[in-house]
Amino acid sequence: MGALRYRPVLGSRLRLVEAAIDRTVLIEPVELLIANLLIEYVGLEEFAAFVALNSSAIGVLSSVIQRIDDAGFVSATAYASSFDGLSSIASDIDPNALEAALGDAGLSGLGRFTYPPNGKSLIRQDFRSAGSAR
Repeated sequence: MGALRYRPVLGSRLRLVEAAIDRTVLIEPVELLIANLLIEYVGLEEFAAFVALNSSAIGVLSSVIQRIDDAGFVSATAYASSFDGLSSIASDIDPNALEAALGDAGLSGLGRFTYPPNGKSLIRQDFRSAGSAR
């Protein structure tokens, strides 16, 4: 779905890699790694270990996490039932804990932005690898 959405803008620069993310996955060098609404399902410890292993291959890491609040994890839409299984494995990620864990993994924070759609809190945090020459 992401490849179809961004292909018109990014063309051949976009390469979608589908893989189980854990502490053993090595990636090729990338200028931008997007981890939107992913860390909640992988888990902070496992994601930080993945980042530590690949920190020299990551130029910028852009992530979006969703804070669990009164609105619920999944918005009430016709497609909400498609996400029933995911809500059972989702964990609430604290943005300060994310920044600390990725700092320990070799990245430094570039900024934090909060977007409140549908009564939720989506928090974008961007990081740059200290070992990146980009």
